Amino acid sequence: MRKLLAAMFMLIDHIGVLFQPWLPDTVYTLMRSIGRLAFPIFACYIALGFRRTRNAVHYFLRMAVFAGLTELVFIYSFQLAGLEKDSANVLFTFLAALAFLSGYCLFTQSSLDMVGRLELLPEEGRSQDDKFFQMRLSPFGISLPTWLGRLLGIAVMGLALFFAEWFDTDYGAYGVLAVFVFYLSTDERLETASARIERGIALFIGLNFLAFLVFNYVWPKGFSELQFFSIFAVPLLFTTRLKDKKASVAQRYAFYVFYPLHFFLLSLLAHFLKR
Repeated sequence: MRKLLAAMFMLIDHIGVLFQPWLPDTVYTLMRSIGRLAFPIFACYIALGFRRTRNAVHYFLRMAVFAGLTELVFIYSFQLAGLEKDSANVLFTFLAALAFLSGYCLFTQSSLDMVGRLELLPEEGRSQDDKFFQMRLSPFGISLPTWLGRLLGIAVMGLALFFAEWFDTDYGAYGVLAVFVFYLSTDERLETASARIERGIALFIGLNFLAFLVFNYVWPKGFSELQFFSIFAVPLLFTTRLKDKKASVAQRYAFYVFYPLHFFLLSLLAHFLKR
């Protein structure tokens, strides 16, 4: 349900972008404001996807493929609508976010050991409390010193933020950190729903104010006040549990198809209206 709402918010936002010449200023502003609610929902599901995936590498590669294909569609769509394309599509932001989360996990988990426990099978006359053996496990034979794992984790996180800004992805470093905020706010094993809402709102408000100050006064690349409307999406995310039913293949890939497809169709309609 949340993904459908996010898709609807995104559709409204892109209608505002592509049909601005035919819209009153108040309607345009309202549509762009509503559109701000879409990104936090998608960002939250990227964070959840990273938590739940069985293979982070496959998740990353899948995102990279769809990001590249979507960019080709967007380049043609912007040309069709007669608009200047000033940023890479948001899937590249999510790609950088996955790298950032991988670096964060490397940083925080590099001091943890993976230990296997071996026990003797119980036999008649043998107690379950007999001795057991432990051994340290190193997946693929790789074992990094703690300091090196943490250093690599910091480097990966820094490169992810650099990528988002250098390649001017949609939402940039702010978008990467938004996914990180939702990653920190979606551990349902540890806290109640109210605690997750409070932490999510606090972190996301803090991120928005930090981005506003940095991108308008420290590094003046611009951060619209309209983005603050995105904060209202956070209670929507955590009012109920985020454990949806297992999605079908079609449902899992629906957003990746809808994202470029709807933009192309809207661009095509805008093209004919301008003729």
